[in-house]
Amino acid sequence: VATGWHLYDASELENYRYAEEPDVVTNLEFEQLLPGISTGDRVLARPSDGKMPSRIAFVQCAGSRDVNHLPYCSAVCCSASIKHALTLADHCPDVRTEIFYIDLRLTGRNEDLLVRAASAPSVTLTRGKVGRISRGDNGGLLLEVEDMQAAVRRRDPFDLVVLAAGLVPNHIIPALNTGTYGFYSDDQAPGIHVAACCRRPMDVSTTVKDATAAALKALKQYG
Repeated sequence: VATGWHLYDASELENYRYAEEPDVVTNLEFEQLLPGISTGDRVLARPSDGKMPSRIAFVQCAGSRDVNHLPYCSAVCCSASIKHALTLADHCPDVRTEIFYIDLRLTGRNEDLLVRAASAPSVTLTRGKVGRISRGDNGGLLLEVEDMQAAVRRRDPFDLVVLAAGLVPNHIIPALNTGTYGFYSDDQAPGIHVAACCRRPMDVSTTVKDATAAALKALKQYG
């Protein structure tokens, strides 16, 4: 069973105004804005007016690690946001990006991305939880955040905000057993093996390994 995942509904995060503000997008929606930028066939345009944003905020743990939404870490959000910021640094160096995080959790080869991001002139890594997003007087977006490293509260303008929304398992087979957070558990009827992101949040590499393990279990049982 590999039913996959979907993004958490960002409109549930009322303080981030995803439902009201076209320039507040999810990480998956931002991914769809990027094709063609690396080849110069397309420029990044914010949804509200088609203009090139000069300052972009990435808000980590948008719903994840929050007892009111998703209590767990979604595993891939940090890597995805840093990858997006580095793509912009390589192909749109005039665009300034700032990643707001609680903790940066990258594993394996993804740790190299963190080293690159920390040294990129156009990328800023800020430890701090964004509390609220509002519309500024000049038409931009204002982020209210407690900058934990500087020990100050900030209210800064951005042209585009990207929410690193969490991963939620697809429940296509409701008869299967689930665990505490709604992911399919390993405790299933004989002959049923669950794999990948319907078990828990995973990156691509871990997903491939987990799916391979599930296939080998099935082969061992019936081969």
